[in-house]
Amino acid sequence: MKAEQKLKEFLKLIRPSDWILLVLGYITYLPFIVQQLNNADDNTYGYLYHLDPGYGVENSMGRFLIRFFDMWRNSIVTPGLIIPLCVFLLTIGAVIICNILDIESEISRVLVGTVIIFAPSVADMLTYYYVADSYCMAFVLMSIAVYMMLKKEGTKNYIVGIIMMIMSLSLYQTYVGYALIIITIWAIIKLVSDKITITFSKNDKETLKIIMAYVGIVTAMVVYLLIYKLLNAIGYLGYLKERRMDSIVSDSFSSLSDKLVGTFRSFGEYFFTDVIICNGWFGRRYINILVFAAIIAMMVILIIKNKAYLKWYSILLTLLTLIVTPIIMCVMSLVAAGASIYAETGILMIPHMNMIYVLMILLSDLIVRSYGEDGIMGKVTWLGSRVISVMVVLILIVFVHVFATYIDRQQSQITNLANRLVYRMESLERYEEGQQVLVVGRPHMGNYSLPDDTYGTITKGMISHYSQIFGAED
Repeated sequence: MKAEQKLKEFLKLIRPSDWILLVLGYITYLPFIVQQLNNADDNTYGYLYHLDPGYGVENSMGRFLIRFFDMWRNSIVTPGLIIPLCVFLLTIGAVIICNILDIESEISRVLVGTVIIFAPSVADMLTYYYVADSYCMAFVLMSIAVYMMLKKEGTKNYIVGIIMMIMSLSLYQTYVGYALIIITIWAIIKLVSDKITITFSKNDKETLKIIMAYVGIVTAMVVYLLIYKLLNAIGYLGYLKERRMDSIVSDSFSSLSDKLVGTFRSFGEYFFTDVIICNGWFGRRYINILVFAAIIAMMVILIIKNKAYLKWYSILLTLLTLIVTPIIMCVMSLVAAGASIYAETGILMIPHMNMIYVLMILLSDLIVRSYGEDGIMGKVTWLGSRVISVMVVLILIVFVHVFATYIDRQQSQITNLANRLVYRMESLERYEEGQQVLVVGRPHMGNYSLPDDTYGTITKGMISHYSQIFGAED
């Protein structure tokens, strides 16, 4: 009876917007469900991944829990099974984040959910069919961890949150940046609402929650690294030197000042240039300029409205959170040894960049509540933020389909190339009937370059070159 009551209470938490988000997710990612849209690594590492009983490839990158999560499907990898589960998990994670940030508006919940699950890094990650579900589970665990630390009371819930974060890191480390930026955004909202106090008393409840949440995430990282070092010491992890994962801690502190400066550069390049992703498409860089201008303007308006400027520490802490935001956004470039945001798989290190749009939506909702829906300020803010948000969401959705189309074209071109190579091999005198032929490689690195097209330009920063393993069954 108690379990039934809890289930009813849980179902009451599900909002109409949550169902809309789930349906939108399945519609948008339909190409990934009905087609086999592999990227380069998915072909090669996916094959090795299931040959290795110790899951050496993922273990070598510190994701040692994946082999246990993978047991539910007995290593079966098929888009029709993996992607629907991934979309479901992503939706759960997005809904939890909406609840953490106290988003009440149904429209805002849909907008926030869509900018989270339709991020370029998510589309890219879903082409890793052999581990995509594990990565999505890491996202859910991270969301639960932050929820337990920020929204629940008591030591027991806090410890559960730390454990959830350790498990998330053991599946996919990238989401530590997601956890930190959620806490930071939560702090920004509290600061501009003048709900942060520093009196060194029980009245500093919100301040203490934020501090303890940061401490909880750092604690989870430390425990994860200790487990990681232990597993390495007993020989469970392999290939660490080749991937520079054996020096993950020491590498984080080498040239730290240069890395910190690099986070600001990467942050700016992600939103305003074509270096990391293509911001020239659909005028995305100009939309981003509007977003950042709106965020600063709304923060100033709220600080003035709530008279937060009367507290010196509120202004100081607000400036501090804005300064550290680019560092948190690009935190993986600080802690991930041998990895780079600018690498072919670099976009996977920054899945939380779209949280900037979430911050804009949250600030606009706060202004509407502060000035009233019928006031001029409330109406202008609501309309402006919704127009910008819808534009961002539409670009993201179209981008997902462009990416899917481009991978499909790459696969068709490479398959045709592989067929030509096989035909040529079969025509050789040394070829014997019944022999199996294996074609492996990236044509753009050899003499079989594939003509780039508009889709390749749009998907800059994604895994745009496709490797093919073709022919042999063994």
